[in-house]
Amino acid sequence: MVMVELLAHRTWYNVRLAALAHGFRFDTKQSKQQGCDSVRHRLLEEGHLRQAYRRLSADEREPLLALQMVDGVLPLHHFTARFGQIRPYKPWQEHGLRYSWKRPISAAEKLWHLGMIEIVRGKNGIPDSVVLPDEVCALLPPVPLPEIVRSPAENGIEYEVGSLRTAFVRDLAALLSGIVAGEVRWMRRGRVVHWLTPRSMQALNRRLILPEALAHIRSERQTGRLRFLHYMLCAAAFLEDDLPTQQVWDWLAQPNRWDTLWDAIGRDLRLRESWWTRFELPAITAQAWERLVATFKTLQPDQAYTLDSIYTCVRFDLSRATFDKVLATVFTWSGWVMIQDGALSVCPQTDDTQPAQITLYKEGFDLHLPPLPALRSLVEVSAWAEIPAADMLRVTPAAVRRGMELGYHASTMIQALADLLDKPIPAAAAEKIQRWAQEAASLTMQSLTVLTCADAAALQRIRADWRLRPLTGALLSPHHLVIQTDQTDLLRRKLAQRGFALTVPESSTPDSQSRTQTEATYLYLAISLYRQLAQFTPLESPIPGDVVRGLRQQLSPERVEAVEQSAGRMVDNLRRTMTGQQVARGGIAQNDPTNIEQAIQAAHQQRTAVTVRYYSPYTGEETTRTIEPTMLYTRNGARYIEAWCQLDEAERTFRMDRILAIL
Repeated sequence: MVMVELLAHRTWYNVRLAALAHGFRFDTKQSKQQGCDSVRHRLLEEGHLRQAYRRLSADEREPLLALQMVDGVLPLHHFTARFGQIRPYKPWQEHGLRYSWKRPISAAEKLWHLGMIEIVRGKNGIPDSVVLPDEVCALLPPVPLPEIVRSPAENGIEYEVGSLRTAFVRDLAALLSGIVAGEVRWMRRGRVVHWLTPRSMQALNRRLILPEALAHIRSERQTGRLRFLHYMLCAAAFLEDDLPTQQVWDWLAQPNRWDTLWDAIGRDLRLRESWWTRFELPAITAQAWERLVATFKTLQPDQAYTLDSIYTCVRFDLSRATFDKVLATVFTWSGWVMIQDGALSVCPQTDDTQPAQITLYKEGFDLHLPPLPALRSLVEVSAWAEIPAADMLRVTPAAVRRGMELGYHASTMIQALADLLDKPIPAAAAEKIQRWAQEAASLTMQSLTVLTCADAAALQRIRADWRLRPLTGALLSPHHLVIQTDQTDLLRRKLAQRGFALTVPESSTPDSQSRTQTEATYLYLAISLYRQLAQFTPLESPIPGDVVRGLRQQLSPERVEAVEQSAGRMVDNLRRTMTGQQVARGGIAQNDPTNIEQAIQAAHQQRTAVTVRYYSPYTGEETTRTIEPTMLYTRNGARYIEAWCQLDEAERTFRMDRILAIL
């Protein structure tokens, strides 16, 4: 702002004060506007401003240089904290300062008396600011620039293009993949930050491109780069309740990932309770951070700069000790800079993704990863694939089985692998995944709630009670009895009424915030349907496996099976609708549902075989089979057929509403 505009912010007495500080005669009969014009004319037209600037000492010029380096504006409280107080001038009061311009208490007060800085009062919650007039800024020397000493090659600095900055973004994706895979356990002790356990740190460290030495580390607070990676996920709102959020999947797919991270740090530092402080990173203000980032954005990757010259550009915002500490930690951990022999170089940045390469062998196949693969697909595949090295993924039957346990389907895994390769995967690899998925689907692992008792007779009395028998399951041993998962609360109350003292381990104590069975059922239905839709289109936000497992544990196996069947029917309806076929109530297009059921019942009663055309939602194929029905029954509102299948030469279960026609 020009001086004439800034002088208008002063009162009549403060305009007179500027004239007195320069030794001008000031006519007390003139108005404030006339006084402003008179002072401006004497300062600029007659050269008194330039003369006053030349008389300033080096310490008195420091505040002007600081304002120049921050575009001429600083909050009043920041300015006075560094350069001294500015006392209000109120000579009409009995104890007012009548001759304060003769004995200023600080450099800031002297500059204000001389009109070289101006205080602009804030409005609507904006704090008061100190502004540098344009005419004073023109008297100052140019803003210092970082001094170039030599190129990185001359300085002995060697790095691959984008390797360090790319490795930081890549390692953030690796950390997310470990969380999605369920390898992370948290130390929850009532703190805001849930720290990683030592075993989790070791598991995540093996996934990183630039691993950290953790041999003698027992707490995440003792780590460096790993702790900063964890902070980055929290500051960017990529984690909530220790699980990936919706925003993280959008960030993995967008091109300007780097700028998003640094903007998130700036927002976090402006918070009263910042993640930066909670993760015990070097103390720095939001203003100093923004100034430091702006300075580094002006540096060129093909040059090397002296640390002293860079500090000159930010010395009014932070101390040298803080400057050195932030460079040695945050900026080095992120791969933004390299420091060697007192010279600093900015590492180049690249956002170009490259496809992975595949190598097939008998037991499976390997994916050789480039420096920057498709990060979103990398997180999905790394959640279930084996990781023999940080730049390699291995797909084996065990990996596919792990993916099935996390809720992925064969089609979803094939699509994620194709995205990593940037082309369809080889037919042999796709066939292996489908075969391994079918083999994995034949085995089911489920969690059980077990009631244990040292007195076998007491356990027998519980089983003999007809009111408690519907709440219990199989007897595993004389001292272990299976309890239905969705009936634990009711059983606990009934046992207490009968005088049984029940001890519940802390880890299995029901959480007061846990969802009801109905809520968990609907949520699991939505998740199951959402995941099965991956057969038609890639999912925008993959759901972590821990979420799926947590909901499964709240439901009984029968309810889980019913929900998955319901989701399968809806997907069948969608597939039929997309192909233009009429969708029957059972989920597929049957040519004559009534006659189909009558023919199956007749074959069952007469113990004869019948040839049918059957649709399987798991393979998406229609097959012709000759079956011999042995039993008909209804479960969860659907009709099922137990029959000997001549095609598979084994006992199989078929759903009545998936038989398309009787041949």
